[in-house]
Amino acid sequence: MDVTRLLIALFVGMAVLIFLIMKTRLHPSLSLVISACVGGIVGGVELASIPGLITSGFGNTLAGIGLVIAFGCMMGQIMEESNSAKVMAHTFIKALHGKNEEIALAITGFLVSIPIFADSALILLAPLVKSISQTKKKSLTGLALAMACALNITHASVPPTPGPLAVIAQFGDTIDLGTYILFAIAMGIPLMVLIGIMSRIVGRKWYKVVDENGEIEYRMMGLGDLPVYDAVRELHHKGYDGYLTLEWLKRWRPELRDPDVIFYHFQTYMETLLAEIENDEK
Repeated sequence: MDVTRLLIALFVGMAVLIFLIMKTRLHPSLSLVISACVGGIVGGVELASIPGLITSGFGNTLAGIGLVIAFGCMMGQIMEESNSAKVMAHTFIKALHGKNEEIALAITGFLVSIPIFADSALILLAPLVKSISQTKKKSLTGLALAMACALNITHASVPPTPGPLAVIAQFGDTIDLGTYILFAIAMGIPLMVLIGIMSRIVGRKWYKVVDENGEIEYRMMGLGDLPVYDAVRELHHKGYDGYLTLEWLKRWRPELRDPDVIFYHFQTYMETLLAEIENDEK
């Protein structure tokens, strides 16, 4: 069979699959079957042979990965019901002496996503991230980034998630499952550490905390957790004499105060702040 025609059939089948799932909202199972049929037709397979090829391919894949996925789902359910994922996160936070919450969440996400699907683990751990942000006054942006990225590292590379298992099944007995799991974990650890470090940097740059209701609370300049005085003083020490501007997007956040209140407060607050800095340096 012509290789070029097979490649064209592959791309056409993938395009049909993406279109059916994203545009028509058709169930993924039906979308897979339809795209497989389209790919077979474009690839030159006889119509009578297509159903048999689909069922045999599905059966062979399920035979290789079905039992491992079933045990993975069972372990995920156990972790969800026992709250062991939250206990694990608090254990890592204590082990790091109550600091480096981003690293602790990255480690937790890295381990939890091995038996649990990443989307389920994200829902499971999201309240914990908000709680840590509220109690520790840590940036929700950095904490969420650390957890979400670490979840997807093992979800995409470490069995028993279906993706890597399906890849292993294609190679038959040439790849040992246990060796592959150890290798994938070893390759993912440096990425997990890097994510933990980068999330701290991102958290400092986009600092947002949650209020007592678990929601992000936007406050007027100087009334929140951002160290405005220290930041402006450091700019003044560096010789900066340019503009200090305020971005207040009420269009996207209707709960924010009106511009006439916000900009007047910003002006008076910054004038007082700059005067205090100049007096402190005299």
